[in-house]
Order: sequence, then structure tokens, then C-alpha cells
Amino acid sequence: MLLFFVCSLQAHAFDRVQLHVTTAEGNSISFNCEVAQTPKQLARGLMFRKKLPENNGMLFVFDKADEQLFWMKNTAIPLDIIFIRADKKVHHIAQNTVPYSKKVISSRGAIKYVLEINAGLSKEHSIIVGSQVDWKALID
Repeated sequence: MLLFFVCSLQAHAFDRVQLHVTTAEGNSISFNCEVAQTPKQLARGLMFRKKLPENNGMLFVFDKADEQLFWMKNTAIPLDIIFIRADKKVHHIAQNTVPYSKKVISSRGAIKYVLEINAGLSKEHSIIVGSQVDWKALID
């Protein structure tokens, strides 16, 4: 029984990174992010969560740059979804997404990464198309 519980916890464990976005004004905003990179993690994302601390987010890492489609089904938190190209520049931002919506949200082009943060933060911090994104692993 204990072995099953430990394996179950590891299956949903996320690596974490400290992510920085350089804004249009040259300021830097930081987010502590969980990293979704396995097929299960990519499929689950922030679904079924009730809240997301303000300076936290989730970084999705895909195997290759391609158009990505998201939706908010089973996601209770309104989000800004930031689509990032392979060169780590913001390509498109879907602001203030609607919780539980089945509306498809497109990356509008080939992207390699997606950052999900609380709705309104991209506008509040002047994160726009062309903003530079970078990150490094957090050491526990």
C-alpha cells in the first residue's frame, strides 16, 4: 500500500523553475513555476486546482515547436496563457481566460513553451508579444 502511494506522488510531482520575463519597459518579473513536460503533466496542467499563488505559474515544455491548442475545461482559475516561441520570446497572449470554458485557445503559430499565470498579471506587469522569457531550475 505504501509503495503505491509513493509511486502515485512521484507520478504527479513537477520540477520547478524560477522564470523571469523581461517586459517592454526592460523590467523583470519573476514567477516560481511548476514544469509540465511529461504527457500526463502536459494533459493535466492546472486542472482541478482551486487557486494559484500570485507569483506562481506553470511552464509547459513541448518536445518540438508546433501550434498548441488549450482549453479551460476542468480549470477553476482564470488564467493568462502566454505562448512562447523556441527562442523564448512571447508569441501570443490569451488574457483573462474563462474558467471551465470549452473554447479552444490557439497559440496562433508554432511555439515550444506555454506559461500559465493568474489572469491579469500579464497586463499588470506589461508582458507583451516580444517580451523575453528565461528560467533556471530551483534547487530544493
